[in-house]
Amino acid sequence: MLKRTFYFIIIFIFISSSLFAMKVSPTETISEIPPFEYRDSQVFLGYYSTILKKIVKFPYKNMSSSSDILEPVYKNINEVFEENNTIWGNHILTDLKDSYSKGYYYIGLPNNVLRIASLVFSDTDFEYVYIDNNNSKLRYIDDFAFENSKIKKIDLPKKLIKIGIGAFRNSKIEKIIIPSEINILSDFLFENCNTLISVDFLCDSDIDIGIACFRGTSISSIEFPLRHIKIGEESFRNLTGPINVSGGTSFCLDDYSFAGSIVSKFPFDLINSIGRYAFYSSFLSSSNIIFDNLTSIGDYSFADTKGPLSVVSFPMLLSIGEGAFCYSSCGSIDFYGSSFTEIPLHAFRESLIDTVYLSENVSTIGNDAFGSCLKLKKIFGTDNVKFIGDFAFYSSGLKTIDFPSLITIGAYCFANTGLTRFIFPSSLAVIGKASFKNCPLEQVVFDSIDLDLIIDSTAFAGTNYEGQF
Repeated sequence: MLKRTFYFIIIFIFISSSLFAMKVSPTETISEIPPFEYRDSQVFLGYYSTILKKIVKFPYKNMSSSSDILEPVYKNINEVFEENNTIWGNHILTDLKDSYSKGYYYIGLPNNVLRIASLVFSDTDFEYVYIDNNNSKLRYIDDFAFENSKIKKIDLPKKLIKIGIGAFRNSKIEKIIIPSEINILSDFLFENCNTLISVDFLCDSDIDIGIACFRGTSISSIEFPLRHIKIGEESFRNLTGPINVSGGTSFCLDDYSFAGSIVSKFPFDLINSIGRYAFYSSFLSSSNIIFDNLTSIGDYSFADTKGPLSVVSFPMLLSIGEGAFCYSSCGSIDFYGSSFTEIPLHAFRESLIDTVYLSENVSTIGNDAFGSCLKLKKIFGTDNVKFIGDFAFYSSGLKTIDFPSLITIGAYCFANTGLTRFIFPSSLAVIGKASFKNCPLEQVVFDSIDLDLIIDSTAFAGTNYEGQF
């Protein structure tokens, strides 16, 4: 009796495991579309291969023969879709029947489908959607059409002119080729498609990437056409792996465009403008970067940026936002040739900057601009600086510096630094509160003392010169 029961269990386990194995999704990507026939007003469908449903077998890991591919099931379009509006004989797919949304492995659409309406394929099991790339009349894929679906592959037809907002959001799409008529990628189009690794463009025109278009994807490379590229807000934010960007003739980066991502390669010399937080908390793999054409940097655009950034040059800047490089790992910044006049609030606060080359146009260093920059040693190009704000160099590593045109020194400006010597120019009008507090000053030199010079009583507190002025 026990032996018979034991054999029964063994047989049951064997049959169960066989059934389970038959239902497992294919592990290899289908390299070629099987020889399906596209028929007007008819769709074709296929199941996973199981004991009960042997309509089609795709090449599993242990299947290589074309004989494993059997004929699909064809159905009239009205059998598959609840509402099927028509325009001049062309179909608008508006609602997939529930009985077809689960269990099917692939679906093929007829050539006379003009539009796929919103949410038609959302939350469905189809992994492959077949469309006759050359002959399909499909023009529009509406908002969220494939959102949350299992789709892995779709060949977008050549005549497609619009893909709606979030059309493939949270899907399993792996690769996509954008047809030549499309140069605007809608907002949230591929957001959180964590299997998406590559995108190709067939168009030869300027490209506009929408808000959060590729946010949270695994895209590893993207080559743009040789045109102007506008990268929208959060377009490539929080990618799950490093990305190589190539192509383009010029770029504009909106707010948070690459925030939190690893950028292995990018044509930085082609960037015209960078928005707020564009590279915030990102990792830039390049060690030497020259932004030859960059004219504006938004607030906190490189804040908390990491990477082997030894030298970064900005020869064309017209404006720079507050906190632009705070907490970043950049070692040396070169602004020679730039036209902006002020290093703004928090510009380099607590960064790893050690050397700065200012342009001759800089006249103001803002509040807390270099505060707590412990590695800061040298600043060049200070001849025309007239105003230094409060806490501008507070607790930085600065030990020596000259400002021959200085007019105002703000409160706590050089407090807690390593300054041992300072020359006060004849142009100086104000030395603010605690501006040199706790500095190890060994020598101070006044070019000439103006009777109107205002020196706060605490300016030299904690130094060898406390109470002498």
